[in-house]
This record gives sequence, structure tokens and C-alpha cells, in this order.
Amino acid sequence: MTETSRAEANDSQDRRVRKTRKALRDALVELILEKGYAAVTVGDIADRADVGRTTFYAHFTDKDDLLLSGFAEMHEAPLKASAETGIGRLAALARDMVTHADQERRLYRAVFGYGGAGPLQARMAGELASFLEDELGRAHPEAPPARVTMAARMATTAFLGLIAWWLDGDEPLTGESICQAFESFAIPALTSMLGADDVRNERGS
Repeated sequence: MTETSRAEANDSQDRRVRKTRKALRDALVELILEKGYAAVTVGDIADRADVGRTTFYAHFTDKDDLLLSGFAEMHEAPLKASAETGIGRLAALARDMVTHADQERRLYRAVFGYGGAGPLQARMAGELASFLEDELGRAHPEAPPARVTMAARMATTAFLGLIAWWLDGDEPLTGESICQAFESFAIPALTSMLGADDVRNERGS
């Protein structure tokens, strides 16, 4: 087999893998929106995607793994999207996530909407809050750790709640309007919580 033939064979195999994984992900999202995440089984997903269970397990360990695979782009790209730190980094991350949510509305509704994947909601919220806590802590080393933790948790809860409302509702709002709404709430609140004057007063300086 020539180098060209091998390259063509590998490309064909890659396309088949991507097609299968997409079919499985689409099937899961459809089923979640129909009957809720808890009621969906691997067998349901395989049947809807018209593949065998063996094929499913060749690509994913379980339905959690399958659903999380849809967020690989979100986990990788936003972290590199901006050189900003602290609250500026939060705003940049929020914008990247809103853009991804707008492009993958069904996927986000399947996780964060009503009847969505509750355990994954908690897991992703925890990961996002931990990331923000690290970012805010590095950018505001003078702030008491408890304040940094509270700020990260509050920002995460507000943001994910806004995303869920946006995707589940019928309001014709753009991603830009969602970003502006979040920033107008979060940035002043976090600046107040982590501001130097507040921190000095809390430490008794």
C-alpha cells in the first residue's frame, strides 16, 4: 500500500469514527429532550443511532462519557481564548461558552435545561467554579480565600442559570444580549466582593 493509499484509508476511517460518534451524540440529545436524562439507557441510544451496543462501547464508556464528549471543544478552546486574568478572564470565558451554547443549543439544553443531566450539571458546575476560583485567586491574591470561593460560586450559579433560562425559553435573545446581561451583573458584583477597599476592611487593615 502506498503512502497515499494509507492516508486515504486513515482519512476514511476517521470520517467513519466521527460520523458514528456524532450519530450517538445526536441520538442521546434527542432522547434526553424527549424523556429526560435519567430515563435514557445505552440500549436506547444505540437503537436510536442504529448501531450495536458493542459499537457504542468501542467509542464511549457510558452515557455520561458520551454527553461530556460534546463539550470537548468548550473545555479546550475557552481556556486559551484570552490573555486576561481574573474578572476579565471570567468575561472572556463566559463569551466563549455563550458562543458554544448558541452553536450547540440542543446539546446545552440536554444538559442544563429542564429534565437535563442532573449529575453532569453538578459536575460541570463544580469544574467551572473551581476554574474560576483559581483564576480569581491568582488575580486577587490579597482577597481572603473565602471571598474568592464565594465569588466563583456565585458567578457560576448566575451564569449557568442564565444559560438554562435562555435555552429553555422562547425569548428571541441573541448570545450578545446574554453576555451583556451577565457582564452587567457579574462584573460589578465581583469587583465589589474582591475590591481592595473591601478586602482591607475585612482583614482589619
